[in-house]
Amino acid sequence: LNQQIKKLIKGDGKIDSKANAAAPAQKKVVIRQIEETDHQLILALIRDTNNQTKKRADESSSSDDDIDYDQLNKQELVDLLEEVVQENDTSKIKNQVAQIKGAFYRRNREDIENKRQDFIASGGEETEYEHILDPLEIRFQNAFNIYKHNKAKYAAELENEKQTNLKEKYRILEDLKTLINSEETLKKTYDEFQNLQEQWKQVGLV
Repeated sequence: LNQQIKKLIKGDGKIDSKANAAAPAQKKVVIRQIEETDHQLILALIRDTNNQTKKRADESSSSDDDIDYDQLNKQELVDLLEEVVQENDTSKIKNQVAQIKGAFYRRNREDIENKRQDFIASGGEETEYEHILDPLEIRFQNAFNIYKHNKAKYAAELENEKQTNLKEKYRILEDLKTLINSEETLKKTYDEFQNLQEQWKQVGLV
């Protein structure tokens, strides 16, 4: 969407008239030149959007990086996963879930190998060994399935929200183009510009 904003401004400080091409039956729209101050005000919208995106990314980073998951046993890992997956916003927990999953799988592979060795040591044939899921493995899979379900649901909801936000930002862009093409300069209509800028800030991720 930032590219759409940038298309409003050419390098020489003029507005791109292609986006405002009128239908044959309509009155031709005259596009005026904008001042450098106006140019910078419009570009501020892009900077605000980039800053908001970076802030969201920082806020969504895991706060549990100090946990050494490899020091937890299978019981502790399952208990933790069952608690973590109660969060419906999976973007907040994806890193933690991935670390819990990795640690659990490593622990579980060790347990499976130990059971296989015990089976062989007790006289069993290696080819006859068959692993049976233990209760912790079943609980882990159930909890992880909750995470996968919530992840798919969250992704669908987020996509719908992005589409709504995209439409709203296009509306603001149209209002901005109307303001630019008004008889007054943006400096004289600064209140209107500030209102559009605030609306832009309030719109979520696209």
